[in-house]
Order: sequence, then structure tokens, then C-alpha cells
Amino acid sequence: RLAATHWTYQRTSYVVSEVVIAIFAIIGNILVFLVFFRESKLRHKINFYIISLAIADFGIGMIGIPFGISVLSIGLPYHCSPFLCIVPISSLLTFCNTSVYSLVLISVKRLRILAMNHPKPKTKSIKNISKEIGMCWLIGFLIGFLPTIWTGDTDSECALLNVLSKGFIIFRFIFVVIIPSIIMFVVYFNIYKIIITQSQKTYKPDEMRKQKAMNREIRVTISISMIVLIYCLTWLPLQLVYLISALCKSCNAKKFITLTVCIAHLSSAINPMLYAYHMRDIRHAIFRLFRSDLSETSTSVRKSSVMRSESNARSLRVVSLSVVDK
Repeated sequence: RLAATHWTYQRTSYVVSEVVIAIFAIIGNILVFLVFFRESKLRHKINFYIISLAIADFGIGMIGIPFGISVLSIGLPYHCSPFLCIVPISSLLTFCNTSVYSLVLISVKRLRILAMNHPKPKTKSIKNISKEIGMCWLIGFLIGFLPTIWTGDTDSECALLNVLSKGFIIFRFIFVVIIPSIIMFVVYFNIYKIIITQSQKTYKPDEMRKQKAMNREIRVTISISMIVLIYCLTWLPLQLVYLISALCKSCNAKKFITLTVCIAHLSSAINPMLYAYHMRDIRHAIFRLFRSDLSETSTSVRKSSVMRSESNARSLRVVSLSVVDK
């Protein structure tokens, strides 16, 4: 009975935590979409990559977390519908994979901008940017849906570590965790060296505008590095639990699944806050969005009150005229 009570408490805590995270992820990333499509100034190339990451985070909150709750908490028997079991898990993996590759792409772009020692590199067309983002999603999708043909134990219940085979977990750990982590480590090591060099560099008086622009690019890069750091800290524990569970059946790492899943999904809710806090243009756009909504609300309230007062005045005028006639 105690074990059952503990499991019920654990399951309830997991579901409540995931629902709260999903709400914040959905609302936060919708705000990012609104300001991006509302403010033309935000539609420069680096923010298109940010939007790609926001779409993946929104997908995790809107689709991935509900599917995760159904698999980890409610439980779906595999023999009822293989499609119902594998597709939700593959969808969640696709969003996670795309988030990783989007972060790698953003990091490489920041390194190129700083390495060119020019704050305004040659502008890429939206078509080329769309191709790069599309490749991130295509690779994320292909790896995410590999379990449809590379399945694990298909006779047991629908659970992450049952459906995902040992070989696939190792393969994904290499191509979604190790290789991207190495790339981002090398990228940010070089970015760190560039920032140190720039901080020690002295500019001529006629180069002050270039210095300000370069400092602005450095601030944006530091902000993005915070997003990368948070992502690594939140997602790495879950990937390690997957790997340990696949390689060591006696290690009992499965008991950490629900905790590490919640921590991993937390980054989807935190990222919009990081955009608003660290990236000045997005923060100001969000402030303007709320300010305009409040002003529109107050304007509509004033209009309705004026119309109401005019209506009351007309009514009083009619009444007074009727009294005079009498």
C-alpha cells in the first residue's frame, strides 16, 4: 500500500509539473512569435534561427509534453496500437533533436560574425536561411522517427526505454549529444578567445561606431551562450539516464526518468524568459506589445464610457423635451 501511495504521489507530481511547464512553454513562445511577426525590426537573420528554436520549444509544450504524460504516466499498451505508441515518442524526439541542431546552427553563425571582425557580415537571403533551418528540421525528423523502423521490445508496454532499442539510444547519443556538444564547445572556446581579443583591442576615434556595433554583437553572443548552457544543463541528465539504462540494466536508472524528463522540458519554458531578459530587441518588443494592448484596452474603455455618457445625455434631453411639451 505504501509503495502504491508513493507511486501515485510521484505520478501526480510529475503530471502537475509537466502541465505547468507546458503552459509556460506555450504562452512564452507564443509571445515570441507575436513580437517577431508584429515587429519588422526583429526579422533579421539571427532571429529566424531563434524562431526555429522557439517553434521546437512550442512543439515540446504543445505536443511533446502531453504525449510524454500519456506514455510515462497514463501508460499505453504497445499491443493495442504500435502507431499510437511510437509516433508520440518520435514526435517528442524530433522536437528535441531540432532544438539541439538549431542551437548548433545559431552558435556557428555567431562565431562567423565575430571571426569576420565585422558586425555586419554579408546579408544572406531568407531563402538560404530557410534552407539551413529546413535541414535542421529534416535531420531532426529523420533521427526522431528512426524508432519506427529501429524498434526495441515491441511485446512490452509502451514506454520510452522499451520502444527505443539499445542501438538507437547509443546512435542518438552520439549524433544528438556528443557531436553537437563537441562542436559547440569548440565554437564557444573560439568565441571566448575572440571576445578576449576584442576587449584588449584599442580602436581609433573614427572606429568608435564599429566598436559599438561589435560590442553589441558580443552581447548577443553571450546571451545565446546562456541559452546553450541552460539547454545543456537541463537535457544532459536525461540523455545520460537513457544511455545508462540501455547499457546497464542492473543500474536501476529508470527511477530517475520522470525527474530528468521534467528538468529537460523545463528549458522550453525558460528559453522565452532568456530571450526577454538577455536580448534587448526582443525584450523591448514584448514591452511594446503589452503597452499597445493596454493602451487599446484603455482607449476602448474610454470610447465606451463616452458613448454611454452621450447616450445618457440624449436620454435626458428627450425626457426634458417631453416635460416641456407637457
